Amino acid sequence: MTNLHRDSAKYRRAVLIGFAALSASQLAHAYAYIQTCSGDPVMKDSGPLSETRNACSLNPNHPPSLDSYFRAITAWNNISPLAVTASWVRDIGDCRIEFGDWANEIALVDRATIGGMNGLTTYNHVNICIGSAGDYGETDTRVANDMNFSVPSETHFLTRDKTTVGAGRMTIVHEIGHQLGLAHANGFNVMNEGNGRPLGGDDASPPTPMADESAGLNSIYGGWALTNLVASAQAWVGSGMVSDNRATAQTIMCKSQLLNVFFTVVNQGNLKITFNQRIFLSLDSVPNPSPSRSFTIANWVGGWVNPRASGSWNVNFGIPASIPAGTYFLFHRIDYDSAITENNENDNTVIQRSSIVLQNC
Repeated sequence: MTNLHRDSAKYRRAVLIGFAALSASQLAHAYAYIQTCSGDPVMKDSGPLSETRNACSLNPNHPPSLDSYFRAITAWNNISPLAVTASWVRDIGDCRIEFGDWANEIALVDRATIGGMNGLTTYNHVNICIGSAGDYGETDTRVANDMNFSVPSETHFLTRDKTTVGAGRMTIVHEIGHQLGLAHANGFNVMNEGNGRPLGGDDASPPTPMADESAGLNSIYGGWALTNLVASAQAWVGSGMVSDNRATAQTIMCKSQLLNVFFTVVNQGNLKITFNQRIFLSLDSVPNPSPSRSFTIANWVGGWVNPRASGSWNVNFGIPASIPAGTYFLFHRIDYDSAITENNENDNTVIQRSSIVLQNC
């Protein structure tokens, strides 16, 4: 048995992006993969990666955690060249996680059994020091059962705090990344160990792998044709941390004031994409396209993102005088004109913060 978290990591750098009409800090994001003694990636020898769920802990009696399992698999399938599939445990009365049965198992367990961690992934039968082969025969994941498995709000990044809404969902996504061969890497990604893990898409979207994960899997398994942009309400700031537009109360401001917002555009795909984006206010917490309910602050045309890269911006917006005073929600939408055909069309819009009270003053 090999403990994944103790293996060394080999780092590669992904290139950050430029963006038309706006400047972004040129940050380098990293991914990492587990490696053999000869430096080759540890990887699944052939697909798919069948995720055998433990029926005693991941079952319909625990809807949030079961939903987390299925959504995590979907999220990785959106970017992974190696297919990830869901599978029942062979004997639904068997609650054990066993090594040597050649099943890739995943289960919720008591935290004490995994050393107090949120999650632990282990490999069995890894040829780490035999020739150049990095193929493994089995990988098993254990996730602490005391975490919150509810759907998180896209306005807040997730921490390792077990009580954070969505911490359990993010942990399952993170650990499946380890099963695919990815190691910890400090960046705007779900595989970083402690700097906050960003979310993409709206509240209906699960925690999703970012550009770094897409680049890492491309390095391990080879690329595949993929077109998908993801909007995130978080940003990678100069201190090397994920940050967000969190507000503990309503933002009250005059229309003459500038509104500061930072956001990130993620390109999970293998092509450079040119796109348009929109910052707007809506009277509804779910965007309503009606011109009487939604008001544009700014549009940008011709932005671009390099393949498997991401970039964060910090921008001050002026509020158009034509927008009526009122209470609004702030949104960022990429590809607002639906000019790009994407693998997932539901992760292009994010709400940026709690409500904004706009006053005539």
